[in-house]
Amino acid sequence: MKLWLKVFLFSLTFMILAVDIVAYTILVNSFSSSVTRETNQTLILFDTISATVSRQILYERLKQSKILLSGTEIDKALNEIVAQYGSNKTHMIFYHDDKPVTSYEAYPLKNNSNFRDQVISGDQLCSTIIDDENKTFILMGSHMSLEGDDYVLFIGSDITPLYSQYDEQLQLVQIVSLVSAGILATIMLLFIFKLMHPLSRINLSINQLAKENYTLRIEEEGSPEFRELSRSINILAASVERNVKEIQNIADGRKRFIDSLAHEMKTPLTSILGFADILRIKRKVSNKEREDFSNIIFEEAKRLRNLSGKLLELFSSTNLPLDFNTIDIKEFIIEICIAVQPLLFTKHLQISCNVQEGITLYANAELFKSLFYNLIENAVKASNSGQAITLSCRSVNNDVMFDISDNGIGMTKEEIENATDLFYTSNPLRVSQKNDINLGIGLALCKEIVNRHNGTMKIMSQAKGGTTVVIAIPKVGMRSLNES
Repeated sequence: MKLWLKVFLFSLTFMILAVDIVAYTILVNSFSSSVTRETNQTLILFDTISATVSRQILYERLKQSKILLSGTEIDKALNEIVAQYGSNKTHMIFYHDDKPVTSYEAYPLKNNSNFRDQVISGDQLCSTIIDDENKTFILMGSHMSLEGDDYVLFIGSDITPLYSQYDEQLQLVQIVSLVSAGILATIMLLFIFKLMHPLSRINLSINQLAKENYTLRIEEEGSPEFRELSRSINILAASVERNVKEIQNIADGRKRFIDSLAHEMKTPLTSILGFADILRIKRKVSNKEREDFSNIIFEEAKRLRNLSGKLLELFSSTNLPLDFNTIDIKEFIIEICIAVQPLLFTKHLQISCNVQEGITLYANAELFKSLFYNLIENAVKASNSGQAITLSCRSVNNDVMFDISDNGIGMTKEEIENATDLFYTSNPLRVSQKNDINLGIGLALCKEIVNRHNGTMKIMSQAKGGTTVVIAIPKVGMRSLNES
């Protein structure tokens, strides 16, 4: 059973029961009050008749100047009383010595022998309500003494209209209850449909999310609860969409990596196998050919070694736990500048180191060396003979800033955006130098090293205008992260 139907049936049943119980309680209380009022009126009538009988007997005695009236005279007085008070609504009967003396329409009194015997055998006023011949009566009876003799007076009041009215009101309540239930059901259905509409809309949206439509967003409308639910689902959808994109990017990146790695390894392996096979099967090989073939095999094997070394270094920086120590930046930069002198010497380049005094950094020294070696090596390969490379370091707020600049061939906007991707091959410098693997792996390695130090790396360049790599490393960020 659907939720809206459960809510509808439960609410409708509860409200109908509540209305019926209230109406029935009011009706019963009103009817009970009416019965009590009729009983009191009958009692008043009974007392009035009793008093009238006593006065009439006293009047007749005084009128006739007798000490006591005879039984016949008493019966005559009682007949006058019965004629005076008897009516269609009021029934009367007098008993003397268990025999009726006079009566008026006394069939309900005569037919109820149990009540008559109860009153005659007792000595108190008794009353009851009976049904007789499709009518309802209040019966009341008690003993009274007349001229020393015991008489019993019974009266009955017809309250059939009261019960008929009660039955009509009860029937009316039932009809009104049914009509009200229909009207209430219609109103509640409209209300529930309006109330549940946001839930239906949210359910349809969730179904769309289940069908991988992660771009869908739900309008935040309705009651506060539905707005909060819509907001939570939108946050979930955005998170799922973001994670799916990240996973897709990772998958695409891995595919590009595998494709590029296969491509990178295919060329040197083909050369090595080809020239090795020539040396193996060719019977006569001149010294010149042997030297050329050996040099080619050596260079291609060295290229494979460099490629595997860089990949291993990248893997180590990405997956292995690192040790961090406090580094004196000035001593560290001087050491770097000395270590890269042979590399600079091949192209007659100069390096200028500008380091602010007293800067220390909490970092992994070996990874930092690899970071600057790769950046300087890229700067060397992008520079022309005789140009200069600048390496500077300064403290800015809570960060240590490094700038590595050259005046080389520069990079286009597209090349900057893709420079840190593994095996990126759009750079013309990479195409022109087949042994250069740093532009394909080196910058990706640099980016990963900076990320492991909770820092940022930004490349600023323009074609034929040189390149500047700006690196910002938090002074205490890695210490806090490592200690936690």
